[in-house]
Amino acid sequence: MYFLGVSLSDWLKKEFGQHGFSSRTFYGEAYAATLWSYLGESALSTKALAAMEEKKREYQEVKDHNEFILYAHYLINGAIQENIPLLRAIRQKPTNWILLRLLLRIITASGVRRNALIFIAVLVVRINRLKGGLLLDRRLGRMILKDRREAYRSDQYHAFMLVMLADLWNVTKKNFFKKVFFDGLFFVMESYKKNGEVIAVGRGKKQLFGYAALIYAFSVGYAYSSDERYLRMLDHILAFIEAHHRADGMPLPLVLVDGEEKQYWESYNNYYDYAPFAGALFLRSHRLICNK
Repeated sequence: MYFLGVSLSDWLKKEFGQHGFSSRTFYGEAYAATLWSYLGESALSTKALAAMEEKKREYQEVKDHNEFILYAHYLINGAIQENIPLLRAIRQKPTNWILLRLLLRIITASGVRRNALIFIAVLVVRINRLKGGLLLDRRLGRMILKDRREAYRSDQYHAFMLVMLADLWNVTKKNFFKKVFFDGLFFVMESYKKNGEVIAVGRGKKQLFGYAALIYAFSVGYAYSSDERYLRMLDHILAFIEAHHRADGMPLPLVLVDGEEKQYWESYNNYYDYAPFAGALFLRSHRLICNK
């Protein structure tokens, strides 16, 4: 984990300029800042956050990803100074995005408002949880209509929602989030037994973002349970990622496949978002395991 995080960091430093990364990003500089903060490079981290704020002022599409930017601030500082209206564009947001927004709101709330937000988070999880541990990633209208088609399965965003559940559990101390989190890990392990893959189905399949999220999720699972099954699963996923490591150029591809990867790209994918995000989660996982 540490090797992968440092490898991504070294390459990203070469790509980082006065105004951040030259390619399109939605939140990449914020996670580069997180990664460099974890490595003790505070000056570079501060510079990356400033570049992110500059892009946020200039580009609406960056501002539209403010939840992800604020989450990076939380990873760095353990707190955030800004928040997003709970219902802003809520109809267009899938489950994973709604849970992220709720997490951020819970972090900054107190009293009755905080309890109400926790209740909503529990409701959102209940509505989207299937027997077996899978969490569906769908928009609000599909939730209301109780549309539970397999089309709303995304292994990648299931993995990211496990990260959200781990944080919700940590922030709220609610056992409900703990149970759903471990049920979600069980679903991943069962999927692995069936086909040998973990990010194989749905939007974002085979992408680095999802694999990095699973590294953190299984690190949490092992750190808080000492169950060797989670450690073995962590080793399997890590070995798969390391098998795609490159000695020259970009250390890891956006899509972890042999051969042409563009067929798996979504229109919103940016390497300079996913590489810093992955690096930050690799280092966060490393810190967690080292502190166990």
